[in-house]
Amino acid sequence: MNEQPTVSYRSILPYGAWAEPILGWHKRIREDQRLAHELVRFFQLAAEWLPEHTFERTYFGVQGDSINITIGNVWLACIGAWHGGRACLLVNRAELVNMALAPINGGPTMGFIICPWADVATINDSPTLWPIYAAAASDILHYPVAKQAVPTNKRGKYLLSRLVQTVDPNLEAASDQQLHLPPLRCGRGSGDLPPDARSLR
Repeated sequence: MNEQPTVSYRSILPYGAWAEPILGWHKRIREDQRLAHELVRFFQLAAEWLPEHTFERTYFGVQGDSINITIGNVWLACIGAWHGGRACLLVNRAELVNMALAPINGGPTMGFIICPWADVATINDSPTLWPIYAAAASDILHYPVAKQAVPTNKRGKYLLSRLVQTVDPNLEAASDQQLHLPPLRCGRGSGDLPPDARSLR
Protein backbone atom coordinates (compact mmCIF):
# COMPACT_ATOMS: atom_id res chain seq x y z
CA MET A 1 0.00 0.00 0.00
CA ASN A 2 1.33 3.46 -0.89
CA GLU A 3 2.18 5.71 2.01
CA GLN A 4 0.48 9.08 2.26
CA PRO A 5 2.89 11.90 1.41
CA THR A 6 4.25 14.02 4.22
CA VAL A 7 2.86 17.39 3.23
CA SER A 8 3.62 20.87 4.45
CA TYR A 9 0.68 22.47 6.20
CA ARG A 10 2.07 25.96 5.86
CA SER A 11 -0.20 26.17 2.82
CA ILE A 12 -2.76 24.26 0.78
CA LEU A 13 -3.87 24.51 -2.83
CA PRO A 14 -7.58 23.60 -2.98
CA TYR A 15 -8.85 21.90 -6.10
CA GLY A 16 -10.49 24.51 -8.29
CA ALA A 17 -10.56 26.32 -11.62
CA TRP A 18 -6.74 26.36 -11.80
CA ALA A 19 -6.81 22.57 -12.41
CA GLU A 20 -9.05 22.77 -15.50
CA PRO A 21 -6.17 23.46 -17.93
CA ILE A 22 -4.50 20.22 -16.73
CA LEU A 23 -7.63 18.14 -17.16
CA GLY A 24 -8.28 19.33 -20.71
CA TRP A 25 -4.74 19.91 -21.92
CA HIS A 26 -3.82 16.57 -23.50
CA LYS A 27 -5.80 13.68 -24.99
CA ARG A 28 -4.17 11.09 -22.69
CA ILE A 29 -5.11 13.12 -19.63
CA ARG A 30 -8.68 13.60 -20.82
CA GLU A 31 -9.06 9.85 -21.38
CA ASP A 32 -7.32 8.59 -18.21
CA GLN A 33 -8.98 9.70 -14.98
CA ARG A 34 -6.29 8.18 -12.78
CA LEU A 35 -3.52 9.99 -14.68
CA ALA A 36 -5.46 13.27 -14.48
CA HIS A 37 -5.84 12.75 -10.72
CA GLU A 38 -2.10 12.23 -10.20
CA LEU A 39 -1.04 15.17 -12.37
CA VAL A 40 -3.36 17.53 -10.50
CA ARG A 41 -2.03 16.12 -7.24
CA PHE A 42 1.56 16.64 -8.47
CA PHE A 43 0.95 20.37 -8.89
CA GLN A 44 -0.95 20.63 -5.62
CA LEU A 45 1.99 19.16 -3.75
CA ALA A 46 4.50 21.24 -5.71
CA ALA A 47 2.64 24.42 -4.74
CA GLU A 48 2.06 23.40 -1.13
CA TRP A 49 5.74 22.64 -0.54
CA LEU A 50 6.98 25.96 -1.92
CA PRO A 51 8.44 28.32 0.69
CA GLU A 52 5.96 31.09 1.38
CA HIS A 53 8.45 33.81 0.41
CA THR A 54 8.30 32.54 -3.18
CA PHE A 55 4.53 32.97 -3.64
CA GLU A 56 4.70 36.54 -5.01
CA ARG A 57 7.32 35.54 -7.60
CA THR A 58 6.04 32.14 -8.75
CA TYR A 59 3.58 31.48 -11.58
CA PHE A 60 1.53 28.44 -12.62
CA GLY A 61 -0.07 27.72 -15.97
CA VAL A 62 0.13 26.43 -19.54
CA GLN A 63 3.17 27.45 -21.58
CA GLY A 64 3.43 25.96 -25.06
CA ASP A 65 3.88 22.20 -24.81
CA SER A 66 4.14 22.19 -21.01
CA ILE A 67 2.29 23.12 -17.83
CA ASN A 68 4.63 24.45 -15.18
CA ILE A 69 5.32 26.31 -11.99
CA THR A 70 8.00 28.86 -12.83
CA ILE A 71 10.10 31.42 -10.98
CA GLY A 72 12.19 33.78 -13.09
CA ASN A 73 13.45 31.65 -15.96
CA VAL A 74 13.46 28.22 -14.31
CA TRP A 75 10.82 25.56 -13.80
CA LEU A 76 10.18 24.34 -10.28
CA ALA A 77 7.70 21.66 -11.39
CA CYS A 78 6.55 20.81 -14.89
CA ILE A 79 4.69 18.31 -17.04
CA GLY A 80 5.45 18.23 -20.75
CA ALA A 81 4.06 16.47 -23.78
CA TRP A 82 7.52 15.57 -25.11
CA HIS A 83 8.88 12.01 -25.20
CA GLY A 84 5.46 10.51 -24.59
CA GLY A 85 4.76 12.68 -21.53
CA ARG A 86 7.27 13.65 -18.85
CA ALA A 87 7.17 15.26 -15.42
CA CYS A 88 10.08 17.30 -14.01
CA LEU A 89 10.76 18.37 -10.43
CA LEU A 90 13.56 20.63 -9.18
CA VAL A 91 15.91 19.11 -6.58
CA ASN A 92 19.30 19.80 -5.06
CA ARG A 93 21.85 17.50 -6.71
CA ALA A 94 23.76 16.97 -3.44
CA GLU A 95 20.69 15.40 -1.85
CA LEU A 96 20.26 12.75 -4.56
CA VAL A 97 23.82 11.87 -5.60
CA ASN A 98 22.88 8.34 -6.64
CA MET A 99 20.23 9.43 -9.13
CA ALA A 100 20.70 10.56 -12.73
CA LEU A 101 19.41 14.14 -12.85
CA ALA A 102 18.97 16.51 -15.78
CA PRO A 103 21.19 19.60 -15.39
CA ILE A 104 19.82 23.14 -15.15
CA ASN A 105 21.43 26.06 -16.95
CA GLY A 106 22.32 28.75 -14.42
CA GLY A 107 21.82 26.46 -11.42
CA PRO A 108 24.92 24.26 -11.14
CA THR A 109 23.95 22.65 -7.84
CA MET A 110 20.41 21.93 -9.04
CA GLY A 111 18.89 19.27 -11.26
CA PHE A 112 15.58 17.85 -12.41
CA ILE A 113 14.12 14.49 -11.57
CA ILE A 114 12.40 13.47 -14.80
CA CYS A 115 9.92 10.60 -15.05
CA PRO A 116 7.16 9.39 -17.39
CA TRP A 117 3.64 10.46 -16.51
CA ALA A 118 2.86 6.89 -15.53
CA ASP A 119 5.33 7.20 -12.62
CA VAL A 120 4.16 10.55 -11.22
CA ALA A 121 2.27 8.74 -8.43
CA THR A 122 5.64 7.51 -7.12
CA ILE A 123 6.85 11.09 -6.78
CA ASN A 124 3.56 12.15 -5.21
CA ASP A 125 3.78 9.39 -2.61
CA SER A 126 7.45 9.88 -1.74
CA PRO A 127 8.02 10.66 1.96
CA THR A 128 11.50 12.11 1.26
CA LEU A 129 11.40 13.91 -2.08
CA TRP A 130 9.14 16.86 -1.26
CA PRO A 131 11.35 18.34 1.51
CA ILE A 132 14.30 18.10 -0.92
CA TYR A 133 12.26 19.93 -3.55
CA ALA A 134 11.23 22.61 -1.02
CA ALA A 135 14.87 23.26 -0.10
CA ALA A 136 15.86 23.44 -3.79
CA ALA A 137 13.04 25.90 -4.51
CA SER A 138 14.40 28.14 -1.75
CA ASP A 139 18.05 27.74 -2.81
CA ILE A 140 17.37 28.54 -6.48
CA LEU A 141 16.37 32.07 -5.44
CA HIS A 142 20.06 32.86 -4.94
CA TYR A 143 20.86 32.20 -8.62
CA PRO A 144 20.45 34.80 -11.41
CA VAL A 145 18.25 32.39 -13.41
CA ALA A 146 15.50 32.82 -10.78
CA LYS A 147 15.74 36.60 -10.94
CA GLN A 148 15.41 37.00 -14.69
CA ALA A 149 12.29 38.85 -15.85
CA VAL A 150 10.80 36.82 -18.71
CA PRO A 151 7.30 38.09 -19.67
CA THR A 152 6.40 34.90 -21.57
CA ASN A 153 6.92 32.88 -18.37
CA LYS A 154 4.11 34.87 -16.72
CA ARG A 155 1.68 35.41 -19.59
CA GLY A 156 -1.71 33.80 -19.00
CA LYS A 157 -0.62 32.22 -15.72
CA TYR A 158 -1.77 32.37 -12.11
CA LEU A 159 0.41 34.05 -9.49
CA LEU A 160 0.78 31.43 -6.73
CA SER A 161 -0.13 33.88 -3.98
CA ARG A 162 -3.62 34.11 -5.53
CA LEU A 163 -4.16 30.34 -5.33
CA VAL A 164 -2.49 29.09 -2.17
CA GLN A 165 -4.23 29.28 1.21
CA THR A 166 -2.65 29.14 4.67
CA VAL A 167 -4.01 26.45 7.00
CA ASP A 168 -3.55 25.32 10.58
CA PRO A 169 -0.05 23.74 10.96
CA ASN A 170 -1.40 21.44 13.68
CA LEU A 171 -3.72 19.51 11.36
CA GLU A 172 -3.31 15.74 11.15
CA ALA A 173 -1.83 13.90 8.15
CA ALA A 174 -3.24 14.76 4.76
CA SER A 175 -5.95 12.90 2.93
CA ASP A 176 -7.29 13.30 -0.58
CA GLN A 177 -10.29 15.05 0.93
CA GLN A 178 -8.11 17.66 2.66
CA LEU A 179 -6.30 18.16 -0.62
CA HIS A 180 -9.69 18.73 -2.30
CA LEU A 181 -8.96 16.27 -5.08
CA PRO A 182 -11.69 15.01 -7.39
CA PRO A 183 -12.69 11.46 -6.44
CA LEU A 184 -11.11 8.54 -8.23
CA ARG A 185 -13.51 5.95 -9.61
CA CYS A 186 -10.86 3.40 -10.55
CA GLY A 187 -8.39 1.39 -8.48
CA ARG A 188 -4.64 1.93 -8.44
CA GLY A 189 -2.39 -0.94 -9.44
CA SER A 190 0.73 -1.52 -7.36
CA GLY A 191 3.27 -2.33 -10.08
CA ASP A 192 7.05 -2.13 -9.85
CA LEU A 193 8.75 1.21 -9.22
CA PRO A 194 10.82 2.66 -12.06
CA PRO A 195 14.60 2.34 -11.43
CA ASP A 196 15.16 6.04 -10.74
CA ALA A 197 12.25 6.14 -8.28
CA ARG A 198 13.23 3.24 -6.02
CA SER A 199 15.26 5.42 -3.67
CA LEU A 200 12.30 7.77 -3.14
CA ARG A 201 10.19 5.30 -1.20
